[in-house]
Amino acid sequence: MGDNRRIFSDNEKMVLFNEVDGRCPICGKPLTNTKNGQIIKMFEVAHIYPANPRPEEVELLKDEERLSKDVNSLDNVIAVCRICHKKFDTPRTI
Repeated sequence: MGDNRRIFSDNEKMVLFNEVDGRCPICGKPLTNTKNGQIIKMFEVAHIYPANPRPEEVELLKDEERLSKDVNSLDNVIAVCRICHKKFDTPRTI
């Protein structure tokens, strides 16, 4: 089974960053940090409907409305901090 994820461009990441006003929508932490005068990206792009759902997840999510038919659409991803991305994905739930 292949990986359905794609690399999002810097411009797409900027759109996602702006959608959440630069703060993690789960914990509220800033999604950037400044170090030595440089702005550092502190977020990851999380899929709302999984990019590579396991069979049991397909069954679990079969009746849920999807935000897009394309799992890599900007409508199906969100910017979250790295810590919350792990929490968001483990375990995957509705």
